Amino acid sequence: EFPISIERMKHYTCLETLTLSHTSEHLVCFPLGVFPNLRTLWLHNCEGLEKVCIPEGIEDDSLASLCGLHIWSCYALEMIGKETGRGEATTELPAPNLTTLLIRECGKVKPVVVEREG
Repeated sequence: EFPISIERMKHYTCLETLTLSHTSEHLVCFPLGVFPNLRTLWLHNCEGLEKVCIPEGIEDDSLASLCGLHIWSCYALEMIGKETGRGEATTELPAPNLTTLLIRECGKVKPVVVEREG
């Protein structure tokens, strides 16, 4: 899990770009939508990362600012999407302003459906 609680992440309102690189196997899930003004997210060589998803309880419009999502060399990554609340997640990504989606060298990841309108 991410080392900062979701409630604390919401206070990082000035954060627009975030890069995580060469993380250990302890980062299994990256929570999307918790940084309200995040425009660009780069995830590279995150060894244990299995999910990049909107956690349950975070609104679908939380990705309204996200324009670029770049993920590469995350070999354990299986899904990008949102949690459903049943311990599962969908591959739907409600990101109406996403203009760049780059996924490379992530052989296990399921196809992502980007929802352009809320």
